[in-house]
Amino acid sequence: MSLVKNRRGTAIVETDHGILLVETRKGMILLPGGGAKKREPRFEAAVRELREETGLLAFSALSLFEHISYSNAHRVVWIVASGEPRPYDDAVALHYCTPETVKNFKTASPATREILNRFWEYQKEHPQLFTMWRIPNSGISS
Repeated sequence: MSLVKNRRGTAIVETDHGILLVETRKGMILLPGGGAKKREPRFEAAVRELREETGLLAFSALSLFEHISYSNAHRVVWIVASGEPRPYDDAVALHYCTPETVKNFKTASPATREILNRFWEYQKEHPQLFTMWRIPNSGISS
């Protein structure tokens, strides 16, 4: 018997302060994102949920990899966005994470930690990809 995983779009947004994280009402720290609606691609769900949870508007996005966690099948999307991030919808606070500070987020979900570590490794392996897609002064203010 196979377990059916929830389809989730997960956004990675880099800022000058680190990767943007959201805190839920239950105190969990997660990457922005959420469940894909019926027939909605997970890529689109990542872009939509980022806007709903932080108010940021994506103007460039790159699908990176799939990550299977305990309960979700994540489509991880690297997003360059504009705007001033604020917590909306399911998010009650925003945080910023770097490879050096990830251990400080005690309530980060295991999937969030795994995805962040995979992303940083992926970024090391493919630096030209991120240089090519990065837009200077993306407009995110925090």
